[in-house]
Amino acid sequence: MPTFLEEFGEGRKIDVMFSLSHSLIADKLDGVKISGFQMDKNGNFRFIINLAAQILVEKKDRRREWDEGRSAYLSLQAKGKFVIKNNAAEGRTVTIMPKNLEVTNLKILKADGEE
Repeated sequence: MPTFLEEFGEGRKIDVMFSLSHSLIADKLDGVKISGFQMDKNGNFRFIINLAAQILVEKKDRRREWDEGRSAYLSLQAKGKFVIKNNAAEGRTVTIMPKNLEVTNLKILKADGEE
């Protein structure tokens, strides 16, 4: 983050805020699906997780007043499969098989909107 230090200077306090608000994220990422969990009858599942984060920097010589340093918007998707096997000797066994994890969208913005 060298440009971050050049822009705001050293020794400044920072605060990081996180949000799962879909309306906040949907304003910045086009076509983002709502966070949630889906599973079909064959045991295939999908998690979608959307996250927004803001880095706030305390204003120089003004305590408790903050400037927005950066904003980040992230959409993750994880897929996998649940399998339940019936074994007479051992009973039921649940197996979870991950298939993939992907970052479907990531956007990092400066306060002026520059990506």
